Amino acid sequence: ELMRQGYSPQQACEQAVNRIFAKVKLHPHFQIGYIALNKAGETGAYAYRPGFQYALHQNGSNTLYNTNSIKINWDEE
Repeated sequence: ELMRQGYSPQQACEQAVNRIFAKVKLHPHFQIGYIALNKAGETGAYAYRPGFQYALHQNGSNTLYNTNSIKINWDEE
């Protein structure tokens, strides 16, 4: 939705997680994370809590990425 409106994959992921965060009280052990990829090969990812990762295979190499999150640690409410 947001990428069709011109947002980058990273911006779209952040907006999606922020929307959920603003509307829903999540259980302390729930995690929400989004990964997006556009047709130019740009990626983005964002999570509610730390520890969300994704792997990307590009140019013959595999890389594991840690994402940023709203919460700084799992105990933060």
